[in-house]
Amino acid sequence: MRKLLLAACAAALFVGNVVAAPADDEAQAIIERAIKAHGGFDRLSRIRADRVKGKGVLIVNDKETPFLSEILVQPPHQFRSVFQLQGARKTVFVETLHGDKVSFSIDGQPQKVDDSLAAEVRETMQLNHVARLVPLITDKAYTLQPLGEVKVEDQPAWGVKATAKGRREVRLFFHKESGLLIKTEHLMDDGAGKAVVQEEFYGDFKDDQGYKRPMKIAAYRNGKKILGMELVDVKYLDKVDDAEFTKP
Repeated sequence: MRKLLLAACAAALFVGNVVAAPADDEAQAIIERAIKAHGGFDRLSRIRADRVKGKGVLIVNDKETPFLSEILVQPPHQFRSVFQLQGARKTVFVETLHGDKVSFSIDGQPQKVDDSLAAEVRETMQLNHVARLVPLITDKAYTLQPLGEVKVEDQPAWGVKATAKGRREVRLFFHKESGLLIKTEHLMDDGAGKAVVQEEFYGDFKDDQGYKRPMKIAAYRNGKKILGMELVDVKYLDKVDDAEFTKP
């Protein structure tokens, strides 16, 4: 369940924040086009923090559990997710990252944070960084490579691979006509020491304060659906108080 909550966090964290990274010219052109499609470099670079509320279902052993969520992100190292499971027993999971410190609680009770959880929370933050797109051409750590033209749910798309030392490879896929990011793909730890492929699909894009953002998200692990989610509210913020990231 904990791994699924992190998967949901990664899926919900989507858009921008800040020379240029070394990149294959073709791959960089794809990213630059995508940045323009999502609102433009200047606009995406101005985003400092965002608060995203959502609702959806987690799918475990073919059983759906509805949830409500609120995810708050302030790059580069602050993150807070609150998931309220709406099943027979309502349970609230809270995960935070504040600098290097990771915390996790269930129904307000602090839980032990092992190395695996800490690594996954930091990796979720890293995925958020990549999905904001602008860092891919401003952060020198990243190297970009084109993956050519592919099909994403029968839609033509261009693929780009983003790699950086000490970070997991992320593959991003952009709609051939619109330039919008419609899929990401990366490896995750399944909690038993095995790597699994996680795919996240983005759709139902809406213009929100000048930013193109997907309002519907689906996540799959090794080809099996684990999450369906709809964003219900998005707020872009200039600054969030540090205290928000230290709540249990």
